[in-house]
Amino acid sequence: MNNKLSVVILTKNGMPVLAEALKSVEWADEILVIDSGSTDGSLEECKKYSNCRVIETKWLGFGKAHRFGVDNAKHDNILNLDQDEIISEKLKNKILSILAKGELDEVYRIRRETFYITKIVHYCWSGDYPTRFFNRKKANFVDAVVPHEYVETELKAKKIKEHIIHKCYPDFNLHLNKINLYSENGAIYLQNKGKKGGLIKALLHAKLKFIKMYFFKLGFLDGKIGLILAINSAFNVYIKYLKLWQFNKGVGLDGKID
Repeated sequence: MNNKLSVVILTKNGMPVLAEALKSVEWADEILVIDSGSTDGSLEECKKYSNCRVIETKWLGFGKAHRFGVDNAKHDNILNLDQDEIISEKLKNKILSILAKGELDEVYRIRRETFYITKIVHYCWSGDYPTRFFNRKKANFVDAVVPHEYVETELKAKKIKEHIIHKCYPDFNLHLNKINLYSENGAIYLQNKGKKGGLIKALLHAKLKFIKMYFFKLGFLDGKIGLILAINSAFNVYIKYLKLWQFNKGVGLDGKID
């Protein structure tokens, strides 16, 4: 009965939340950490666990890096985590109960409970169920450049309500850094699809993003945090379409004319 589990985690300078993530999955048969240049003690933290294996590599991009981790795991049953995600005790028990039946024959989307700074976000990011638990013979990450990486499968994914604790933005500085990264990925994706950018499109799409998150998703019920997230998300969209305009003008990431 093949019910062994590999937990795959991508990291670069993920401390201190990485320490919590590793502790939350110490029960797994294997923890595989894909590191792309940590200098903050992440690798030393990994050495505390006898079942933890580290592969150091250059940054491949989100989709390619996730797929690289899945492909290099020892076991076919995969639980994929980001460095800022912690498995709750109830989720651990749910995963173990599923694995007790043998090799995975389903694909699972797991609910995330996300913290912004120190507050749980209830509305802005509601319905957040990323695909994280699967058999790699039946599912895997796409390695194309996309705004957000995702798992490709022909199976209909089931939902697990027991949650991942997601400590994604402990401070505003990290959020701004991610806006720069995600807007760049999004612009490249749109350019590859032949889309055009510009100031008017940037303003229009940013406005629509704010309205959707703050009003349609009831972000205003998250209080000040909801307003901050709606503004920052709109800003991300605004920057994405300006970068798309820049790329279409032949100005590369280094600011030089191609």
